[in-house]
Amino acid sequence: MDEIQIQLAVRDRLMRNEAKNLTPEQRMERFEALQQYSFELLRQNPQAWDRFWRRNLKKRAVAPNPALSK
Repeated sequence: MDEIQIQLAVRDRLMRNEAKNLTPEQRMERFEALQQYSFELLRQNPQAWDRFWRRNLKKRAVAPNPALSK
């Protein structure tokens, strides 16, 4: 392992231990705060918001079922 991998492993271990000490409700609160912050950043950059929106729509698109079009 090089130095960066060691530092990342230490960071990951600390983050896992910190998460174990939180209740599920606290973890959800942290997740919601992170998600809210991320969306605020996206909304500040219209180009990034458009790319994000188009990518998500494309990934969630469902191909038409040929059996249903008859």
